[in-house]
Amino acid sequence: MSAAKNDPVSRPARQRPAERVAVRQEFIDIAAETAKLKEDPAWNSGKHSARTLLNEPEFGIVLLALKKGGSLNEHRYEGRFTLQTLSGDVRVHLPDHVVELPAGRLVVVGPGVVHDVEAAQESTCLLTLVKP
Repeated sequence: MSAAKNDPVSRPARQRPAERVAVRQEFIDIAAETAKLKEDPAWNSGKHSARTLLNEPEFGIVLLALKKGGSLNEHRYEGRFTLQTLSGDVRVHLPDHVVELPAGRLVVVGPGVVHDVEAAQESTCLLTLVKP
């Protein structure tokens, strides 16, 4: 093997499909958005608050803040979604088991699954919704 093959500088750039290159970039400061969310009157008066960070035709991203004991009541989403805990600790109650999500963990849930979310301690999460 020649040294040029192992040298990333010597390798030609990988070609990307045109539609992926054309997608605009979004940069979101999660810490700043969390601070705004916790300034919202809904946070002060309730057990949770949410802020839509991105709403695209294919998917959406929502920042959630839950106080200890706060919850999102049982519901279902017709598309696939992920929930990632950024800080704190939440539990996702699914029909056949409970998923513990301490900070740094993520769960992927399939379309139409009934679930609820409960905060074991004050928590922030990113919810990504894949639109059906």
